[in-house]
This record gives sequence, C-alpha cells and structure tokens, in this order.
Amino acid sequence: MGIDERPSRQGYPSDLTDAKWDLIAELLPPPIWIQNLQQPKYHPREIMNAIRYRTRTGYSWRQLPHDFPPLSSVYQWYQRWTNEGVLDDIHDRLRRMVRVKAGREAEPTAAIVDSQSVKATDVGGPTGFDAGKKGNGRKRHLLVDVMGMLLAVLITPASTQDRDGAVPLLQEAHREYPTLKHIWADGAYHGSVIDKVRADTGLTIEIIKRSDDLRGFVVLPRRWVVERTNGWLCKWRLLNKEYERTTASSRADVLHAMTALMLRRLTTTDRSRKLAHALDSPSPRIGDAHGGTMNALRDVDDDAATTVMDRSALPPQIGTRMSVAHSEPPRDTIVDTKCGPSRWERFWTFVVGRRTAS
Repeated sequence: MGIDERPSRQGYPSDLTDAKWDLIAELLPPPIWIQNLQQPKYHPREIMNAIRYRTRTGYSWRQLPHDFPPLSSVYQWYQRWTNEGVLDDIHDRLRRMVRVKAGREAEPTAAIVDSQSVKATDVGGPTGFDAGKKGNGRKRHLLVDVMGMLLAVLITPASTQDRDGAVPLLQEAHREYPTLKHIWADGAYHGSVIDKVRADTGLTIEIIKRSDDLRGFVVLPRRWVVERTNGWLCKWRLLNKEYERTTASSRADVLHAMTALMLRRLTTTDRSRKLAHALDSPSPRIGDAHGGTMNALRDVDDDAATTVMDRSALPPQIGTRMSVAHSEPPRDTIVDTKCGPSRWERFWTFVVGRRTAS
C-alpha cells in the first residue's frame, strides 16, 4: 500500500498508538486499489483516528479538523465498517482479549442488563418521551459481563419500557453467547414478556431489588457493574446526548467508545497503571513533598535503589516546593529553577539572612 500510515501532523490525544493499531489493523479491510488507477489517498489508521477524535470530543462531522482526511472519506468508511460488521468483529475480539488478560474465560456465563436514557437533539430520527426521567430522547439497553464489558446494545426511543427493550436484547445475546446462563437485572425487568424470554432461552434472570429499609445511596450487588459502564460512556462527549439521525449510527458510536476503552486496557501494563496512579495521587503536605511521591515511585520499581527522579514527570505543585528555613535548599528538596521565588519566600529569605548576619 503506497499511502502514508503516519502523516506529518501534530498528534491528538485520541490518536491510535502503534500498540493499539497492531491489535486491530488486520481486521480492517484495506482500501480498494485497482492497478493503473489512482491509488487510495488515506490510510485506514487515519480514518480511525478521525472517528475516535469525533467520538471523544463530540464534534459534528463537518467540523473535523482539516489535518484529518476529508469528511466524505471518513464518513464513507464509518458507514462501511458499521454496515459490514467490521466494527462488531473488532469489538468482540477485543472483549475476548480483555477477559482472557483478566484471567477469565473468553466467553461469558453471566451478565447484567440495564438501560440508560439520553436526551436527543432536533436532528430527527426515532425518539420518544421517558416519563420516568422526564426527557425526550432515546434509550440505550445494555448487556454487560461481570467486568462491565459490553456484550450487546440496543437503541430504542426513550418511551420504550425496559422490559420490552430487554426481550430482543436477551434473545440476541442467547444466540451470540451459548455459554450465557445467568442474568442480573433490576425491578423494572418483570412481567409476562420476561417470563417468556426465560422459557424460550432457558436463561436464569435474577431480579435484584432495593430494600425498602435502605435510605440514601446504596451500592446494590451486581447492578453497580452496568451503572459503571454507563459512567464510562458518559465520558465520551458524543454520547452525552443523541446527535445521530439513525439508531444504527448511535449504536456504532457506543461500540467505538467501548473499543477505545478496551484498547487502552490491553496496551497499558500494570506498571504503567501504578505509575500513573502515583503521579495522579493528591499532593502530600509541604514537609512530605519529597517522601510522598518518591515512595510511591519506588513502589512501582522493583529496585528502589535504581529509581530515577524525573522532575518533569511530577505534578507541578510538587516541583515548586522548597524549604525556607535554610539559606540554601537541602539536597533532598526539589527546586524549580524556571520559576522565581514567591513574595512569601523572598520575605523569609530576607529574615533568615538578617538573623544570620547579626
């Protein structure tokens, strides 16, 4: 293929890394290229980067940055990958890999079902009024495994009852996952239609209800898993509202978001996660500026004696702290040479200097 895989442009945080691209490259169909005719201009990796950028930021198709391929090319591949099932194949493969990496079987045996209502804009398409949430929009019916990974998703108008949307969702899951035996659900999934699903599929559907004695927020067993998945989806700005005209495009946006989440899990090592947690942890007190972060970084490395302190990798509020009780900072204190001392530090430096001179 004679097209450039890595164009010369400034990268975006949503771009695929080399490790992420290697996991999905072989599943994407190559662009059609007929010999002696014009060869394809844009690499599938750049097309995927543009789709991920839109899903993450919530931009409309016409507002994609100019350094991405043009709208017509990106949208054409977006529709092709959705209609031909390429996106589903990528999503299902990554889910199996995530489960195996976590020490589980590739196929699930239990799942949790729930729905999420999302307000819609005025772009049109099938919408409805959710009397419970008091909003007009669409409803996402989700079926996730015990890790929160998506197994099936169905997009309906928000006026659809949870139990009515669960019928085709569970029937599809029964066909796609023969190993699936047990389903957890909330009190909305009851009635004759659910009983019919039990009889037709042989699935065991356990209803987890909230006790009347409980007050305030309480984490209910198993149900919190699917609620966490709903929270993951809300981190993608395109999914905070329904901007799509068709439910097929809405479903594709959910799959793109979950695919990005699983790619991150598969390409992030345990050591990298610990390091990120150490650097993102709340800053310690001024007296513990050195010890708090250094101890966290030493826990990451197997050999504490070889730990290297990289000041540029530390939170900025740690790098600017210094002791003012000495005429020069101690050896174990990190001093930011790019920023001058504050007015308070200059005052105490002057007081300490006067006392030393006297």
